[in-house]
Amino acid sequence: MRKLQVECRGFTLIEVMAVIIVLAVLAVFAMPNITKMLEDSYWRQAQRMLQMVYDGEQRFFDQTGTYEELPATAVMADWRKIFVDDPNPPPALSDVKITFTVDATTCGPPPPCFQAFASHLDPMGVPRTMWIDQNGQWNMTGWPQP
Repeated sequence: MRKLQVECRGFTLIEVMAVIIVLAVLAVFAMPNITKMLEDSYWRQAQRMLQMVYDGEQRFFDQTGTYEELPATAVMADWRKIFVDDPNPPPALSDVKITFTVDATTCGPPPPCFQAFASHLDPMGVPRTMWIDQNGQWNMTGWPQP
């Protein structure tokens, strides 16, 4: 009788486990860098958008003598009044990373004033806020500068 000789080729369990361990170690070192890179990009995006809002509010003030209020809760807030496209995505998108608002009512007595806010939750759920006022003064809470 003849025996069939079958050659088995493949990976051993040890080889597969070694690859998984190497990938896990790489992931452990890569994730903090990827998270920091994403947070830095959100910081830069917020800063650029707030600068655009500031410039738009200044132009709007030059034309009307007042600042425009653009709350986050307003559906279809007309950001075009300050020469900016709406930076807040439609409500249908669930992965909103940064919310932008403009508050022109709580600044105090005249002369007219405004504060433009960018709010964001980091991956750990910590709130971060950046804002600029009518004088171009920047403030931040919980948002480390990259």
